[in-house]
Amino acid sequence: MVDTFRYVVVRVGSGLVTLLVVSVIIFMLMHSIPGGPFGNIQSGLSPVAKANMMRIYGLNKPLVTQYVDYMKSFFTLQLGFAWQNPGIPMTILIAGAFQVSLSVASIGLVYGVVGGLALGILSVMKLSTWGDQVITMVMTALLTTPTFVISIVLITVFAVWTRMFPAAGWGGWQYMVLPAIAYGINPLGTVARYTRNAMADEIFKQHVQVAQAKGLSRTRAIIKHVLRNAAGPIITVIAPMLPGILTGSVFIESIFNVPGLGAYFVSAIETRDYPLELTLILFITVFTILAYLVSDLLLVVFDPRVQLGKVLYD
Repeated sequence: MVDTFRYVVVRVGSGLVTLLVVSVIIFMLMHSIPGGPFGNIQSGLSPVAKANMMRIYGLNKPLVTQYVDYMKSFFTLQLGFAWQNPGIPMTILIAGAFQVSLSVASIGLVYGVVGGLALGILSVMKLSTWGDQVITMVMTALLTTPTFVISIVLITVFAVWTRMFPAAGWGGWQYMVLPAIAYGINPLGTVARYTRNAMADEIFKQHVQVAQAKGLSRTRAIIKHVLRNAAGPIITVIAPMLPGILTGSVFIESIFNVPGLGAYFVSAIETRDYPLELTLILFITVFTILAYLVSDLLLVVFDPRVQLGKVLYD
């Protein structure tokens, strides 16, 4: 327990260092691009008006001062207002967009993980047969097909040809179906592949072979022995998926016109909304750090042979 606590403390500290490094790099990249947040309306502003806008948003200050001021507001959650939505606090704006992304992506993630596990287990049960080869081909197709291609195919089949669901927009549950399917395709293929590979490595180990020799059926051997021992590698794949899929996919939300975090990320880049852009990137960074930490802790739960503190300090 003490070693695990020390491990968590060290990981949190390294996560904060990572967060600071990412913030510095992104901040400098944003300000190194020619132009500014008022470039699209610059011709309509007098020099006095432009100077006043720069002063209001603090853009006339040195870059170091701007960075320090922003990081203070980030760590205290006093983020102020997004420049493109000056009437809505940024925390409320991001919370609302995150709720939209979460409502769609969580559905996709659940069916992707559950379906991937089922597909991977089925592949192992049919190992070295034509069924295993067919499932492996399906996994490969799901993994290699770009998300935007899948989205376009879904719109063509289910919105244009059959008209079962709307092509884009946001409203009732009907608008969530196609983007949720698009969200879950990649996790489905990834989880299926890693489940199949991890379990295939376990199924030929001696204790599994002995259990089957004593009369345990292949199905019960897979469920009782193989699946638990293979859970570690599977968890390390699933947990890191959470940040990317729950914080919004730029392609999916743009194609289906979903007002989630991905849509705000695109608009923040287009309008040079520096605070919103940096906040969204750091939000994703924090999610990623936490996801990897949780995956490591869950690995200890499912595999007692792993000792985080000992691995870290030996």
